[in-house]
Amino acid sequence: MEVDPPATAAAGAAPATAGADGATAADPMQGSHRWELHNFSQLPNQKQYSAQFLVGGYFWRILIFPKGNNSEHLSVYLDASDSDTQAYGWSRYASFTLTVVSQFKGKDVKKDSGHQFNARESDWGFTQFLPTNELMDPDNGFLHNDTLVVFAEVHVQKSNPHLYDSYKETGHVGLKNQGATCYMNSLLQTLYHLHHFRKAVYHMPTAETEEASKSIPLALQSLFYKLQYGDTSVATKELTASFGWDTYDSFMQHDVQELNRVLCEKLEEKMKSTVVENTIQKLFEGSVVNYIECINVNYKSERKETYMDLQLDVKGCKDVYASFDKYVEVERLDGENKYQAGDEHGLQDARKGVLFEKLPPVLELQLKRFEYDFHRDTMVKINDRYEFPERLDLDVGNRKYFSPSSDRSQRNVYLLHSVLVHSGGVHGGHYYAYIRPTLEGDAWFKFDDERVTKETTQKATVEQFGGSDDDNYNHNHNNNNNNFTPPAHGGFRLAKFSNAYMLVYVRESDKDEILCNVDKEDILPHVRERLQREQEEKEKRRKEKQEAHLYTIIKVAMDRDIKAQIGTGFEDRTAAALAAGGGSNDMSADVSPGANNNSSRAIVSNPTTPASHTNEYFDLVDHEKVRHFRVQKQMTFNDFKQMVEKEMSIPVECQRYWMWAKRQNQTYRPSRPLTHEEESMAVALIRDSGTPRHEKTASGDLKLFLETPALVFGNSLHKGLPPPMREPLHTIVHDVANKRMEHLLFFKLYDPYTEMCTYVGRAFAHRDRPMSDLLPALWTFAGYPHGTPLLLFEEVKYEPVMIEEITLTQTLSEAQLEDGDIICYQRVPEVSTEETAASAGGAEVVMRDAAALSDGAAAADGHPRYDTVVKFLEYVRNRQIVRFLPLDSATQRSNDISIQSPAKDGENDDSLYIELSRNSRYDDVTAALAHRLGENVNPQHIRLTQYNAYSSTPKPAPMKYQGIDKLMDMLTHYHQISDRLYYEILDIPLPLMESLKTLKVSYHDDKTAETSTHTVRLKKDKCIGDVLGALADQLSKGVGSPGAGAPKPKAEPATPAAEAPAPAPAPAPAPAATAATTATAIAPVSVTRPLRMLEVFYSKLYKVFKSTEKIGEINDQYWSLRAEQIPEEEEHILQNMGGMMINVYHLQTNSDKGSNAAGAARATKDEAADDAASAGAGAAPATEGQFRGQPFNNFGDPFLLAIAPHEKVASVKARIQQKLKVDDAEFAKWRLVAVSMSKGEYLRDEDVLYTRFEGKRDHPQQWEVYLALEHEDKTPGRHRHHTGARAFSHEKPIKIH
Repeated sequence: MEVDPPATAAAGAAPATAGADGATAADPMQGSHRWELHNFSQLPNQKQYSAQFLVGGYFWRILIFPKGNNSEHLSVYLDASDSDTQAYGWSRYASFTLTVVSQFKGKDVKKDSGHQFNARESDWGFTQFLPTNELMDPDNGFLHNDTLVVFAEVHVQKSNPHLYDSYKETGHVGLKNQGATCYMNSLLQTLYHLHHFRKAVYHMPTAETEEASKSIPLALQSLFYKLQYGDTSVATKELTASFGWDTYDSFMQHDVQELNRVLCEKLEEKMKSTVVENTIQKLFEGSVVNYIECINVNYKSERKETYMDLQLDVKGCKDVYASFDKYVEVERLDGENKYQAGDEHGLQDARKGVLFEKLPPVLELQLKRFEYDFHRDTMVKINDRYEFPERLDLDVGNRKYFSPSSDRSQRNVYLLHSVLVHSGGVHGGHYYAYIRPTLEGDAWFKFDDERVTKETTQKATVEQFGGSDDDNYNHNHNNNNNNFTPPAHGGFRLAKFSNAYMLVYVRESDKDEILCNVDKEDILPHVRERLQREQEEKEKRRKEKQEAHLYTIIKVAMDRDIKAQIGTGFEDRTAAALAAGGGSNDMSADVSPGANNNSSRAIVSNPTTPASHTNEYFDLVDHEKVRHFRVQKQMTFNDFKQMVEKEMSIPVECQRYWMWAKRQNQTYRPSRPLTHEEESMAVALIRDSGTPRHEKTASGDLKLFLETPALVFGNSLHKGLPPPMREPLHTIVHDVANKRMEHLLFFKLYDPYTEMCTYVGRAFAHRDRPMSDLLPALWTFAGYPHGTPLLLFEEVKYEPVMIEEITLTQTLSEAQLEDGDIICYQRVPEVSTEETAASAGGAEVVMRDAAALSDGAAAADGHPRYDTVVKFLEYVRNRQIVRFLPLDSATQRSNDISIQSPAKDGENDDSLYIELSRNSRYDDVTAALAHRLGENVNPQHIRLTQYNAYSSTPKPAPMKYQGIDKLMDMLTHYHQISDRLYYEILDIPLPLMESLKTLKVSYHDDKTAETSTHTVRLKKDKCIGDVLGALADQLSKGVGSPGAGAPKPKAEPATPAAEAPAPAPAPAPAPAATAATTATAIAPVSVTRPLRMLEVFYSKLYKVFKSTEKIGEINDQYWSLRAEQIPEEEEHILQNMGGMMINVYHLQTNSDKGSNAAGAARATKDEAADDAASAGAGAAPATEGQFRGQPFNNFGDPFLLAIAPHEKVASVKARIQQKLKVDDAEFAKWRLVAVSMSKGEYLRDEDVLYTRFEGKRDHPQQWEVYLALEHEDKTPGRHRHHTGARAFSHEKPIKIH
């Protein structure tokens, strides 16, 4: 949409005739104006103004440029004509629509916009509204008798709708849309405004320990509380989470009726055995009586049933009363559709119908706006006009809707409470609701997701009837409603796609009970307190957000944070000492003792799940996990130190702060201490000066390391030192130029026997002194005896891992060490120095079974797996624990691969967890898996299949041998990394099998039924004839798996529980099938006639293979291969009678869909037994010789049939019936259709079939030329019923877990 700023041109206006109607009496904030410009072609190209019209208390006029405002277009604007007389600083917001009317073609050009009008921008509109050539074209009808008609509709609003406050304007708040949850929002608002329902939800018992995201009652209580006492729109994520929905569900639009039914059923279940039990039934449940009454004998059958809502027909009904008339309409059962009245009376003429026994206090009417169109084979929306009254009297006609046994003392007069609207079509749209909370007068509100507005009765009711604009105008004109704006489309009927979809009525006599008072006393105390706390926290966050520009975040890392992140197994003696002494637990150590090597060697503890065996060993700290301080930007740093002393009990004189710096190798290290000058500055200045421009973030965080005194007594941390600490900080040595001579280093200790690398402390070191000066401190940190030989390494970076050895004779300067560097050290391994030096640059990672983490020790045979920290960190960086799951070889697809749903964690005992390196090759992975499976498994017999992270299933094709280089690539699927691989054990080496072609062939008997399936492996240069030979050998030996059409085995009698044998242990994975063996034996088949192989796809035959075709190019992953013996009859007809072969397919009857839809639509008011009684009235059969309409839905097993030149259809039908073994009664319902390229014609018995296919068998798409057997598809579970409710192929049913 092109919207332009104020128009500017030379002043000058020509006279024009104007007719103004201005604002309507019903809504003074809305109005319209029709302007007729006569002698349009003679107008100069100057501003032309219409007469003024009044809307919303302001004067407006239409402004046009007949020849365009510096463009070859008609320019049209809306102008605030009273701008010169308004007070200084005036402003008003208006949404408007400008229309150039096509006076006899019905092709109006309409554009809309909204604008905040003010003194600087007093007009707003469209510079390029309509091209001049289109305006002047007489065929478009814009100029009639040289008169142009411009129409303006204006809606003045008190404020900009983008800044609209629903609570301030209406006293109500809306619900946030999660993506496509408007249907849910409209229903929730309707239920919320039924006060009795809201009170019942509040009284549902919930526990204080429950989480709203896991409890539907608590989530609904929270939602209703926020709607009642909040002042902003409410989120529904907690509620949908309690439903068990994920993000996909939030973006999938469903049906309001379906959600209403499922939600009420779930709440009814939750309310059982509580004080609000039966509330749902009390509010919404009614009952009907289904009856069949014989006309000529005294016999009547009745059955009562309950309902929660009523589905009313819209099509063919004028209003609600007409729908009720149709609902209770009597059906006559006579002729072939007589009613079976028992043995005494037999078949009798009867009347069948339904009457109401009881109506509920809250009557929910579902309008059947969606139905199935049998001719188009699709769902359509019914947009017909359908009226509903504000006051609905269902006692009309001497209670014609009620059964004689109903309670006549109950008056059934209802008041309209809610109108749920669907705007759009069958493939999607938008839901919103009009609700009258008090049931009084014109107090209607529109609840459209987050936006709530006041509306008129006209808008909430009449304009939601549907139909076209003309329907609504004629209705109001005939009823003398002069406030309704006439349509401005020149007589062209415009259908309305927004109309009522669900109506909620409240019985007038139950009004006070349904709309009872609900206050905070109805809410459980713990719920009320929790929600009040949430509200206070929300308000606090809102305030913090408003004041965020005044604050900054200081992230302070300490030794305890480094200790908590680097390695595991520490005992936090500092926290224990501080807790014992009454200090704050936030106080932490500067150094930590390591494990004493004199103690027994520990092993890595077995993790809860192997995949969680991941510890952090690299770098120093994660800044998101350290202590955060929110401080004012103008606070001085010295004041901040006082805050730290108060909150963490660390004296100011014991605090020294270091700035963190990001190095070129992407690591973060403390780089320099803050100076005294910086500590006297404001925090914001330190942050801005100390953070490089490329590292600054929107949040403006300041990252610091807090150094406290290093206190070590008797080889133990803070031993016997009561808090608060009063020792001074280390004095850093400077040279004469005031340059620091000491650097702050951090130390990690590695123990190869426990495979633990832990942070043990920090120390200052002189840059010109050898590293050996640090040995006493390192021995103390580790708890090692003095004199213990050590190896030192510098941890440079971890992406990739880079660890460099440091000699004890090197100085810090020679080793290029600086502030923040990390030194990893360990005992000298029990190997030669040469071997250690040779391995310092890296080593191959040892792999192991994850189960072995608890089966002995990390060090096998007394020797560690990783004797240096270099090897260990390489291992940590690249290790990957893989979960291996077996494939079910008995149900393999064409490549012998099972497509099975993976078991959930803990449900499959066959899962194997093996620890590998991410760089492991294919052979390394299979070797490790073979070792875990047992000595009898050859690694080359293992085939792997990747995991599809999106479908949670194995990929359809296995990995080729050595086809993927590294393990990490094997675990990656479209940038999603998993820990799963599937495996199967073959009976031959995988490289050999890949040199063969594996085909899965289904064998069909003479009746076309699939009796068995077979796997054939041959070299890729073999032919189809070789495949058929191998198949014949398998059939004769009874080798194969039972097919879908195989005879079902007789059920064995159940073994009594007392005699049942104990469960056998799970068997080892079976080898995949070969050409000679399959998973299950079958009965041997005598192959007495030649075999042929066909290609089948979606119940159609696409190809008959020649026996000389090579098998290497056959793609059986998507196409099905089928084999069968060639019938003797076929050879006779082709060779002796000159016949031809045709394809024969099964075809679903189009009438099946109609009967299914009709039956589903009646399900709400007809009992199953009565439906069976009236089932004789089916669709009239098609006359032979007629053309058959689409769709052509094939099903079942197709087959080939030979036909003779002069053979008639009757003869062919007899042969087909005999071939398929169909009984006479069933086959009598079948019809034959000749189909060619989706065009079908019903055949007569006397037709010669050969002439229908003569010359068509050479068609390029010969599979689309076939003989169709039209009959009902009785395959279980194949039908998809269509109902009157919305049903889209992409939808899945609503489920609330």
